[in-house]
Amino acid sequence: MKYPDHKTYETLYAKYINKQNLLDMMNLAGKNYSGKNFMDICCGNGDATIEAFNRGASYCCLIDQEPDMIPKNLQRINVKKRHYYNYSAKDALHIYHCNSGNKIDIAFCRQGVNYWLDYRSIENLANVMSEKGVFIFNTFNTKPAREPMIKEYKIDAVFFVEISYLVGDDTVHHVQIREGYPPHITEFKWLSEEYIKSCLTDFFDYKIIRKNKTDIYKCVKKK
Repeated sequence: MKYPDHKTYETLYAKYINKQNLLDMMNLAGKNYSGKNFMDICCGNGDATIEAFNRGASYCCLIDQEPDMIPKNLQRINVKKRHYYNYSAKDALHIYHCNSGNKIDIAFCRQGVNYWLDYRSIENLANVMSEKGVFIFNTFNTKPAREPMIKEYKIDAVFFVEISYLVGDDTVHHVQIREGYPPHITEFKWLSEEYIKSCLTDFFDYKIIRKNKTDIYKCVKKK
């Protein structure tokens, strides 16, 4: 199922719209982005791009295959300072590489890498990044069970339910439900730490910051 518009996404996935988490991840590339070229992969509502501009970034490339996920205020930014790729991340990285766009100093992907990370896409990303460019992303580090796992919780007295389960060896199905809204269903790939490292190792030096069930990767392009 496709992702909804950004307002519906923020409503359904309120648990994951965490400003401090975003800032902590972006701080891994420093607090000053002055003059930097920034790439926001699976940009969603564009929070990372807005923060990058606030930190002084001179150019931002936004990638998301769902045009409605990108707020109108971001679409009004001077076209010399931003570009959109409304394709899948894999296709967008290939196109950006082929078109020899601005070299990227900081690439960022929050809660989206499981949709696209593979060896060829990482190679395309590395090829468009500047020397010692930084790539930051996060992913969950616990493989879901085949038996559906159900989480129920409340935010501001509103009920939410999440259902996650594994199909086959590496396909995760996730159902997100909020009281009063139709369920949103997605599927993506489970990425083991070993698989992620095998994709990164030829192109990036990396370190992993573990936070409970989430791993944050800070990757620096190799010379």
